[in-house]
This record gives sequence, C-alpha cells and structure tokens, in this order.
Amino acid sequence: MLLALPFGSLVARLGSPRTLQLGAVAMVVGAGLLAVVPGFKGLIAGQLVIGLAQLLMIISAQTAITYLGQGTVLEKYFGWYTTYLSIGQMVGPLLAGWVIDHRGGPGAAFYGAFAASFVALVSFLWPTSAHQAVNRRVLVFASALVSSGNC
Repeated sequence: MLLALPFGSLVARLGSPRTLQLGAVAMVVGAGLLAVVPGFKGLIAGQLVIGLAQLLMIISAQTAITYLGQGTVLEKYFGWYTTYLSIGQMVGPLLAGWVIDHRGGPGAAFYGAFAASFVALVSFLWPTSAHQAVNRRVLVFASALVSSGNC
C-alpha cells in the first residue's frame, strides 16, 4: 500500500497505456526470475517483481477504465473489470495446479507463467492502427486478466 500513491503518480505522469506496458514487461521479468534463479532467492525476487508489476497494472487498468465513459456506463465497465479480475485470480491458481499435476512439476508451471506473460506482453506492445475501433469490453477483460497476474 505504501507504493500505491507513488505508482499512481507514475501512471498520471506517463499515462495508463505506457504503465500497463511497463507492468507487462515487469511481469515477464518476474516470471523469468522464478524460472531462472534457483532456490529461495529466486522465489523472493520473482514474487517481489511480480507483486510490484501487478500493483502497477491494477492502478493503470483502473485509470484506463475511467476514460471509457461516465455515470452508469463507467460503473458498468468497472463492474466488468472487477468481474474479470476476480475470474482471473480464481482460474489462474487452478490452472497452475493443473499444470503442476498433469504436465510435470512446478518448473512447468513457472515456464508456463513465463510464456503466458510473454504472450500478454506482446499483445500489449503490438502496434495497432489509429483507425481500428477497440471493443471496450475486450479492453476491460484484457486489462483485468493481465493485472490479475495470471496471464
């Protein structure tokens, strides 16, 4: 909680798209640390980076959603964001447990998390045409899924 205010200032300065991208990069780095650095030090370093990235991405996603509408429309988008965030936080650990049980131990889950984080990072950094219309519900879903730390 001590870092929420400085991260909020960072989001205000850089904008939510840039900080979402920064958070996605940090998620990949954190998952990479979990996969590459052995032992307790790797666990602590990876989880620290992932936790900070998750905090940054949640603040960024909430800021991005505030620009999607006003009044009841804004409430609807925040409702969808919260729903998708909760689903991601529920499904992620279940999926990781399934991977560990059926695909070869904790190492497979860490590599899977790294791969999923990398795919999310590429999707956030992929250039889009200025003329393309973005489905707002998809934006809310993607923001929630990635900021839940399970993608």
